[in-house]
Amino acid sequence: MQFRPDLQKTPALLDLRVRKALAHSIDRQALNDALFSGEGFMSDHWTPPMYSYYADVDKAVTHYPYDPRQTERYMNEAGFAKGGDGYYVSASGERFKPDFWVEAGSQFEKELVVIQATWAQSGIDINPYVLPAAQVGDNQARATFPGMATPSITANERYYNYFTSQQIGTPANRWAGGNHGAWSNPEVDQLWVNFNTTLERPQRDQQIVQMMKIASEQLPTFTWYFNTGVLAHLSSLKGPDAGIPETYWLYNVHAWEFN
Repeated sequence: MQFRPDLQKTPALLDLRVRKALAHSIDRQALNDALFSGEGFMSDHWTPPMYSYYADVDKAVTHYPYDPRQTERYMNEAGFAKGGDGYYVSASGERFKPDFWVEAGSQFEKELVVIQATWAQSGIDINPYVLPAAQVGDNQARATFPGMATPSITANERYYNYFTSQQIGTPANRWAGGNHGAWSNPEVDQLWVNFNTTLERPQRDQQIVQMMKIASEQLPTFTWYFNTGVLAHLSSLKGPDAGIPETYWLYNVHAWEFN
């Protein structure tokens, strides 16, 4: 979500009720079938199942299962009702039609088709746009989208600092940082500071759990699935752990063995 008011063309997206409505209209099974032939790793939060604190996160976060009835409830509470064509309009008759950007690429573009179709079934209309490949590496282009966007996340951006204030891109820092939508929350910022100054693993895990809980309640983003990756190595090499992020594959290199 774009949280910079000067860039957000659909101010209703800043209303949490509208974001909840959108969350309940995401059909992850349709995405799974279209993108991964039903074999994908779908999720509504971004803590992978192999992490030790996954169960705590999954219990703490707010879940938004696919339910168009809940979509209608939240849209109505936010002042929208379905018009004669089945799409939501405001009290003044203006159609709710936010911009939705994806980056160029077969997976994102296929994802766009599925999301547009499933949201339409729930009465949500969007303005789709594919960011050209030449702009995918442009930090400013990635940060100044006018509604919603599904950017790829680089290895340096993908972890829990993704939604801290220090990761917000601005002209002063040349739009660097993974927080493309500029969402900020003082409690999350403090939890991130605490996480980086705490040594005890159980406490650090609980700080992550709290960050995930707040993010799920405030919905600065929607998580749909985890991408798959491949770690290739000789069968005679024992020790690499493919169940952790790729940037940490070497964490136990001292224990690797050739047989």
